[in-house]
Amino acid sequence: MTTNFFDNIQKWQIERNGTQGLLPAFYFDNLFLTGVYSASTKRVRELIPHTDLHPVELWPGRCLVAFTAFEYRKPEIEPYNEFSISFIVSYKKIPIPIISAIKAFSSSVLAVYVWQLPVTTEAARTGGVDFYNYPKFLSDIRFIKTKDTVTCILKDSNTEILRMIGKIIPTKEVSPIRYVSYTVMQNNLLAINTLVNPLEFGVSNHNDDVVIQIENEHPLGQEINKLGLGKHPLSYQFSPRNESILFPARNVRDL
Repeated sequence: MTTNFFDNIQKWQIERNGTQGLLPAFYFDNLFLTGVYSASTKRVRELIPHTDLHPVELWPGRCLVAFTAFEYRKPEIEPYNEFSISFIVSYKKIPIPIISAIKAFSSSVLAVYVWQLPVTTEAARTGGVDFYNYPKFLSDIRFIKTKDTVTCILKDSNTEILRMIGKIIPTKEVSPIRYVSYTVMQNNLLAINTLVNPLEFGVSNHNDDVVIQIENEHPLGQEINKLGLGKHPLSYQFSPRNESILFPARNVRDL
């Protein structure tokens, strides 16, 4: 059952790169779990293709990487799953170590550059690439749920890339959260707003509430390992029920 979250949102028919659709896109029932880790700032900076985006650092030399598994149970297109690997960033403003990281964790607006974004359906891949230039590609993404945990397994053909195991922690309804994700299209920096209404949302800083296991046999697993991830997560977010709105991409100077 949806809320009034989607009321009074104007949609437009948009065509980009040969793909047409009504935007913003509505997602009526979703699950996500996120693990945030520290990583090598030097390596992450090499992977961000625009000089106006700066990695947010926990301390000098160590920035923040977010791993998020999404289960879109009721989007406007067919249901699909998605796995995001993104770098928490600041646009233009040089972030201050520690202070900027604390602000990122406590703010209702989070900015990221999306590095990898595998999905499970061609419709989700095509729309994400053509409308937003997201780095989407087809993969096998499955969820296994028990009374205590939610596990997301990311595979390519028969090769496992990683799995994320998150505990089911206490949740509550919280105020909407805005995620600003950046992409680069034809050398132009774009910003995409996603507004999430977390009907059930929990946060934990316990080391064992989320675990990410990365397989080194797959090329993507090898690239992830090159990030120099910290041994333990810095934060875990769990939302078994939420609604979201994905708005059209805009030039950053239009914000």
